[in-house]
Amino acid sequence: MFKVEFIAYKPKYKSECIELFKSNLNGYFSPEEVKDYAQFLDSSEEIENYYVGFLDGEVVAAGGWDRQNKGYFLRWGIIDNSRHKLGLGTQLLEFRIGKIEILYGKVDILIKTSGKAHGFFEKFGFETCQIIPDGIFSGIDEYQMVRRLE
Repeated sequence: MFKVEFIAYKPKYKSECIELFKSNLNGYFSPEEVKDYAQFLDSSEEIENYYVGFLDGEVVAAGGWDRQNKGYFLRWGIIDNSRHKLGLGTQLLEFRIGKIEILYGKVDILIKTSGKAHGFFEKFGFETCQIIPDGIFSGIDEYQMVRRLE
């Protein structure tokens, strides 16, 4: 298994993160979201808990979380599309859940994701609360999911 090393996001990784994002415009994200993601990366307030994953010196993953009224939300989790199904997504998810639990204890964790990715999160105990047809963009449904405190 490949071992990803996660470090805190820095602006110097922005272009690599944008390329990761663009590699997933096949149903995971919509082209209209590229601008939103770029703005997120430029926002010092929102970027506090965002990480980049390296494998052999190359950026292959990115993701983080933030606190909102309803709890802790996973934000912009991305794996290089050419490296899906290699366990990198599992490492990213486990890293984020682990960091949240270290910082805040056992808390509910929420995510909004695409229909293409929701099955992955179900394997880790996330349950679908609501499905919004075309909620991400036309043709991409939004799945609102939660992993409840056990």
